[in-house]
Amino acid sequence: MIDCRIVLEYGNEYIARAVFGSVELDNKGFISGKVEDKRIVFEISSENPMSLSHTVNDLLACVKAAESSLAL
Repeated sequence: MIDCRIVLEYGNEYIARAVFGSVELDNKGFISGKVEDKRIVFEISSENPMSLSHTVNDLLACVKAAESSLAL
């Protein structure tokens, strides 16, 4: 099993919650995530590196889209 932890930090908790809320439904069951103050913490596990890479890339693309919609 390969584990990955991604921590994204924002200017305040409101922005972190807005971004997290935008990507949370797409990731239910695949990625564990939570908001801690002004940070979003994602935990991802996979059986193989390619699957992990695909999941991380998809997650970061969704986060980027959410950030763009908030004009960050």
